Amino acid sequence: RRPLHHGVAGDRGVGAARNHRLYRVGRGAVALPRPAELAFQVARRGMIFTVGKQANTILFAIQHQKPQFVGLICTEATESVAEQIMAESGLNSDTLHKRIVDPYAIQEIRTITETQIQWLLEQNLKRGEIVADVTGGLTPLSLGVYSVADDQKVDVQYVRSQYDAQNKVIDGTQEGLLIVHFPTT
Repeated sequence: RRPLHHGVAGDRGVGAARNHRLYRVGRGAVALPRPAELAFQVARRGMIFTVGKQANTILFAIQHQKPQFVGLICTEATESVAEQIMAESGLNSDTLHKRIVDPYAIQEIRTITETQIQWLLEQNLKRGEIVADVTGGLTPLSLGVYSVADDQKVDVQYVRSQYDAQNKVIDGTQEGLLIVHFPTT
């Protein structure tokens, strides 16, 4: 499988409809639904999240994608947020795995992400049923998770939101962007 990497057509694009973006597949490009539409249209039985200081976007994605299994990758500073997600998601310790990492230890992040993906595969999930959501957490944490997901051909998504003056997510503004998609064959 080859990844579809998010790309935006400029003035010299290949003529995609205005409400579509272009995804590069090898040398060609194909018009697909906008990333916000596509991310939540792909069935997900397993999800891995980078946990930041707000639970809203993760709970939003869980509510809309209804995974059976969830992996949370958090830091000591965001463990309370992970605990909140565990309590509010309705998932239990058999279906939700929380792992704490140093947000700047890239190799540790990569190892934990590999472990989370392996755990999901052991639940009889296919790679196409798994997505890594890199919305929350510090940039090095998200990049570490992204790099492993890309290496292991697991889709990656990001939930874009608008924020109020107190830096809180404005409900109803969230949309899921599919960053990397490995089509199933």
